[in-house]
Amino acid sequence: MMSDTIKARAAAVFQRALREYGAKCCPVYREQKDANGAPTGEVVKLGCVYGVRYERGQTANVLADIPGVVARVDAPRISCAITGCAKQLMAGDLICYDGVWYSVVLPNIQMDILADVVLKEGAEPVGIQI
Repeated sequence: MMSDTIKARAAAVFQRALREYGAKCCPVYREQKDANGAPTGEVVKLGCVYGVRYERGQTANVLADIPGVVARVDAPRISCAITGCAKQLMAGDLICYDGVWYSVVLPNIQMDILADVVLKEGAEPVGIQI
């Protein structure tokens, strides 16, 4: 287990690397849903994540999304620093990266330093202007 000091240093190094690689601050929204999972129409801004979008070259694995839909693990991803609302990301949240909207398929927090988030292209939520 890493001490808090070592974890803070590692997080700072990772954030510097993201900055050098061209990371962007990306707004994150969550669509409110009723008990049955149907959207209520309300979209709430959670905050922003700071990261870089990339695509892995791996095609051997698949990842189940909602029933009947399969997303390959080489789907678009965003590698983010654990800042802002990155720890609160959930499947279904919406992220706007460089003007393109993505839906979170799987957020994966690693060592409390970074989040590697599997995305799929989605539609812009109704009523949101960026």
